[in-house]
Amino acid sequence: AGIAGVGAGRCAGRDDGRRAAAHGRCTGQGGAGADPAAARRDVGRGRRGAGALMEVLCRRVPGGLAPESEGEAAKLHKLKAGASVKVNITQEVNAKFRRKWWALAKFAFDLWSETMPDQEYRGQEVQRSFERFRRDLIILAGHFQPVWAVNGEMRVEAKSISFARMSDETFEALYSATINAVLAKILTGSKLTDADLRSHVDRVMEFDR
Repeated sequence: AGIAGVGAGRCAGRDDGRRAAAHGRCTGQGGAGADPAAARRDVGRGRRGAGALMEVLCRRVPGGLAPESEGEAAKLHKLKAGASVKVNITQEVNAKFRRKWWALAKFAFDLWSETMPDQEYRGQEVQRSFERFRRDLIILAGHFQPVWAVNGEMRVEAKSISFARMSDETFEALYSATINAVLAKILTGSKLTDADLRSHVDRVMEFDR
């Protein structure tokens, strides 16, 4: 794919003995002589300036590393062409869980997007956001935290999901709850079944090996 050029800039990789990892988190630190402590503070403030840390989820492919998704590739596009970056690679645990759940979420998002009308709000086109959809899907699957909004209203926010810490049973519970949420609360007019969604994801996983 056209996003396979993770190493478009010059990269110095540190070998921690896991070079053969099929999946990994690629944490890059931009800029020469950057202060790690300052970089961490930048990440906490949501900045992406010189010396800031950027975490990109990648997959090992012939010839190098490739971003796992368009969203991960978009992070790399923020780097200037020819920029030197320092890359520390950590092998991801339970990558199959994350990939399987995301394949389900992406399939549901694509079907849902087709049902949404084109609309403008205050002169701007209303976007179909996968990130917003993903968080809402997590909430509908029952993984949420109630919080107070500044106007005094109670709202719910999606909990962070740690696939690395999941057992097979815990993941299957999340996966089944997500399928139920898709069918019962999102694609309500669809004739798709639980088996249809599972079959589609299994085909994606098989093709993506």
